[in-house]
Amino acid sequence: MLKDTFWIYINLLIAWISIMIGFYLLATLVNYMRQFGGSTLLNTLEVLITVLLFLLWLFLWRLLTTKFFKNVIGKI
Repeated sequence: MLKDTFWIYINLLIAWISIMIGFYLLATLVNYMRQFGGSTLLNTLEVLITVLLFLLWLFLWRLLTTKFFKNVIGKI
C-alpha cells in the first residue's frame, strides 16, 4: 500500500517536472524568436507547434500511467 502511494507521488512529481520543462522550452523559444525578429505568422506557428508537442507528451504520459493507476486503485 505504501509502495503504491509512493509511486503515485513520484508520478505526480515527474508530471510536474515535465510541465515545468515544457514552460521553460516555450519561454526559450519565444526569447529566440524575439532576438531574431522573424515574421509574426512564423513565430505564432512555432509557438503553436511547441505547445501541441508538449500537450502530446502530456497525453502520452497519461496513457502510459493510466494502466498502472487502475491497478493501484483496484488494490485499495
